[in-house]
Amino acid sequence: MATLPNRQLIVKLFDKEVTLDYPNTRGLINISIMKANISKQQYEAISNSNSADDTYIRFLINCIAVLSVLAPELEKTLNVKNYFELDPLDSSKLLKVYLKQIFPWMNEWQNALSSDPEEVAKKEKKD
Repeated sequence: MATLPNRQLIVKLFDKEVTLDYPNTRGLINISIMKANISKQQYEAISNSNSADDTYIRFLINCIAVLSVLAPELEKTLNVKNYFELDPLDSSKLLKVYLKQIFPWMNEWQNALSSDPEEVAKKEKKD
């Protein structure tokens, strides 16, 4: 079997170390549902837009959805009612951590989960 990414990722958000556990199936579904809800069912339209603003918003939606599921306690420590009340500069800080650390980790998992286990086993035998 292919080597899987680490099950946990530790990131620093607003001077707090936060441990993220890769979500179970329910968590993965909840992330997708949150993306749709946050975008008022316009996630696909936002994703398909070529504007820089929409690209930023798409990643911000992803960031909020992922952190809401993987680190629900973080929101409570930010002195705001919810992520939507964050100052844009603070949400930009969150987004930078998301893009540099969390997004690549989630992509590693997605690639591992999307790969054909039989093909991976064949490749490992060749190596």
